Amino acid sequence: MALLVLLAGLSSCRDAVNEQEPGAPEIKSVIMPSSWNTNSVEEVTVELRAAHGDGPAFLTGATFKVFDADETIIFEGGLLDDGGYQSNSGDVLAGDGVYRNRYVPSEITTLTGVYRFEFSVGDKSGTVVQKEVAPVLFAYDAAPQVVTFTVPSLLPSGFSPLKVTARVTDPDSLEEIELVTMDVLQNDVSVLQDPYELQKDGQAGDSLYSLQIDSSFAAGLQGSYVFSLNATDRFGVSGTPLTQKVQIENEGGRILWVDIPDQVQRPAVNGDFTIVPIFARVDDPQGLADVDSVYFFSLKPDTSYSNNGRPFLMVDNGRPLNLDNPFVEAGDAEAGDGIYTLTTLISNSAEAGTYIFTFYMRDKLNHLTPVFTDSIEVLP
Repeated sequence: MALLVLLAGLSSCRDAVNEQEPGAPEIKSVIMPSSWNTNSVEEVTVELRAAHGDGPAFLTGATFKVFDADETIIFEGGLLDDGGYQSNSGDVLAGDGVYRNRYVPSEITTLTGVYRFEFSVGDKSGTVVQKEVAPVLFAYDAAPQVVTFTVPSLLPSGFSPLKVTARVTDPDSLEEIELVTMDVLQNDVSVLQDPYELQKDGQAGDSLYSLQIDSSFAAGLQGSYVFSLNATDRFGVSGTPLTQKVQIENEGGRILWVDIPDQVQRPAVNGDFTIVPIFARVDDPQGLADVDSVYFFSLKPDTSYSNNGRPFLMVDNGRPLNLDNPFVEAGDAEAGDGIYTLTTLISNSAEAGTYIFTFYMRDKLNHLTPVFTDSIEVLP
């Protein structure tokens, strides 16, 4: 009987340990603009990310209220986790706990002022949690404009550093200008990964912005382009871009020097190797960012080419030599210094005689340097 009581007690303890507290809803984040333009007819997305200890299926919905300065409710809205099914919510995946909806600012209010948003999320047990977002500005906003900008109509190959300047205005206030950017277009398509951002180039309240560029700006570029400058304000409103045609020149680079031993001794023992590092220093008028590849071919004493006639690619990655991965970890001393490296291995079976190396550098526009030739003698 005592044993049965003990076992029952242990079972009760295990049940108590395994028993979990019921989950609760939680508002992880709210994503929405802090400034709304009552002059805009564009829809604004409001997003709330919620979670629940028992999974998002236990959530029952998300709503929000908007309060004015007198704490009067001026608007009540809902957010949907419906995957956009038969709605214009902008939601992506139904049932994942991410609630979204879209609102034109004037749907909420046409009155300018500072407001407070209060978001609520509930669950099936009736628990409700809230999160406040404030202050949120509603204002009548006009678009900023780039009035003038200065950039040469020709950027020659290897041009000296220069400053692109722009003067920007905003009918509401210069303090509302958030971003001034420059894009580079060819055939109406951007050739940049991201537009360049100009920085304020003066005192507070000044409308002058600038961007310092040098010849590396033209890496991978050649021909006629359209430079397009635009300004965006705190409401996310952009004006009409101001554009200018610019011709960009891009000449090929050169190999400055090559470093190879004049002679190496072939190892006497089968299976041994003589390590021979090979270096090439390159330069390009548009900077090293314009270098696509540096490589060489090796002509053997019997007039056939090593590596089945394929080029040996050199690297400038700063990675020390690893004989298990010699074409990547090639013994390069410093990444990005313009000295490309490849370490070769001379085996006991290597043919004795003179090996002729021909080096090339190719830029991102497929400009090829003149051949640079050097040689090494393998002694028997």
